Amino acid sequence: YGLKNIFTYAPLTVKSIAGCATKDKKGKDSMITAFGIACQHPLALAIRNNPMSLKKKTNYVSGVDDLADAFFVLQTLIVKEKLDI
Repeated sequence: YGLKNIFTYAPLTVKSIAGCATKDKKGKDSMITAFGIACQHPLALAIRNNPMSLKKKTNYVSGVDDLADAFFVLQTLIVKEKLDI
């Protein structure tokens, strides 16, 4: 495959695809909320319908932010590389 199939995207580019690139949507919660809206996975549905079920006090449990980031990195790849998926 070689290096021609390796892509990198700036964090602001990924946030832009998620709709979280504005100053009022800073922080992890905005990306997690956007994931809950954009995805139909049961985890995303839990975020959308009952976000407190995935929180410890005020923060999401470990790993939820990483899943949201990964989802939007994949969405960025699809959009920027014009993949037909």
